[in-house]
Amino acid sequence: MAPDELIELRDFFARQVLTEKRNERLRQKKGTGAKILADFR
Repeated sequence: MAPDELIELRDFFARQVLTEKRNERLRQKKGTGAKILADFR
C-alpha cells in the first residue's frame, strides 16, 4: 500500500474509534465531550 493510503486508513479508523467511544458514553448517560459546558458560580 502507498503511504497516502495508509494515512487515510489510519484516520478512518481513528474516527471510527472516537465515534464508538462517544456512543458508549451516551449509553452510560455521560457527556460525549463534544460540547463544553460552562459553570458560572
